[in-house]
Amino acid sequence: MRRALLLVAAGPRTALADLLHAIEGVLTPGLPPVRELAPPVAGLAAGWYLYIALNGWLSTAARMLTGDRTLLGVLIEHFPAALVGVPLLRAASWGALEWWHWRRWLFGPGAVLALSPFVSIPGDFYLAGATLVTAALPAPFRVLRSDDLFLLLEQLDLGLIVVPGGRLAAGAVCTAGLALGTCLAGWLYLAGAAWHTLIAGRGSPDASAPRGPAS
Repeated sequence: MRRALLLVAAGPRTALADLLHAIEGVLTPGLPPVRELAPPVAGLAAGWYLYIALNGWLSTAARMLTGDRTLLGVLIEHFPAALVGVPLLRAASWGALEWWHWRRWLFGPGAVLALSPFVSIPGDFYLAGATLVTAALPAPFRVLRSDDLFLLLEQLDLGLIVVPGGRLAAGAVCTAGLALGTCLAGWLYLAGAAWHTLIAGRGSPDASAPRGPAS
């Protein structure tokens, strides 16, 4: 049980540590609030715009390549954001740009792109997890595949969707799909972290090392 929890929590734990280090890295004591917060806020807006544009294009590409919102399609749609976002988020605090003033600007796009898999857990990643879970179950359980978990739960509560075994069975399948989707999102983040380690080389500091404020 402990190993299972560690398996689920590894990605989110790494992402949280990176986010906290990045926040620490972009905050500079003594700076006026406007000068300190304007770059991260502007970066968040730019990152969100970039994510929407990138996600729309990748979603279309995934549908063309796979024909449906399969596991492969979800990975195609979200993998590039992790590969770009995690290095940007870590660059906000990991010293890769100590001699530049860009770290506060990189925080926003990095945070949006790197954390997008976790934002999509109730959507695309639940769909991927539920697809894998229901693949081993009878066909009637396939109605529990959805890219909107909240809407699915509402439909189950209203009795619009019924599966063998009733709500208890549906709840168990949804929980398993959500847990597996969380694992997939976390593993995608860890893939982005591994990519950052590869491109950063040995000069990248350890995640547990203290970070200095942005200059």
